[in-house]
Amino acid sequence: MITERRFDEDIRRTGEEPFVALCGFDTAASRLPLETAGFDLVVEAGLGDNLATFDRATVHMFPDARQTPGDIWDTTDQPEFNSVVLTILQKK
Repeated sequence: MITERRFDEDIRRTGEEPFVALCGFDTAASRLPLETAGFDLVVEAGLGDNLATFDRATVHMFPDARQTPGDIWDTTDQPEFNSVVLTILQKK
């Protein structure tokens, strides 16, 4: 089963929701709350953001013992948080 809902800095996984989230965002600031949303596994994917990298896909998974979203994405001079739809997969 797939559940989709808006994701923002206040989202927390509830007891009945799946433990895995798949997501992609437009801005770095939107990615920062991923580690505190309460999912056991978050798979985040995005495309490059400039002419040299527009055709490259990058995938990150959290939790990652080496880096947090805050370590990866610098939000200096970035647009504000961009609320998007979070897709949650649930085995039926």
